[in-house]
Amino acid sequence: MTRWILAAEVDKIQDFVFRSAHLHEVMGASVMLTRFCDEEPKTLLREQGLSESAAMKDILVADGGSFSVLFDERAKAEDFGRKLAERYRAVSGSTL
Repeated sequence: MTRWILAAEVDKIQDFVFRSAHLHEVMGASVMLTRFCDEEPKTLLREQGLSESAAMKDILVADGGSFSVLFDERAKAEDFGRKLAERYRAVSGSTL
C-alpha cells in the first residue's frame, strides 16, 4: 500500500519568537509554537475523520516547528498541509 508523507517546517522560527525584546513576549511566542505543534495536527486529522489513536499513530513528528505526518491518500496530505499552513498563519502571522 502506498503511503504519503507530508513534511512541513515553520519558516523563520527565530524571527517569530524573538520579534520582541521583552522576555515575557518571547516566552509567549515559544509557548504558542509548542501548543500549536502539540494540538493542531491532531485536530486536523480528527477533522479528516481519524480517531485520536489513529491520528497519534500517523504523526511522526510535530515538535519545534517541524511536522511529518503519514497519509493513505495524496489529496488528504495536500489538504492537511494547506490547512496547517493557513492555521499557522492565522495564529502567528508567519509562514509554514
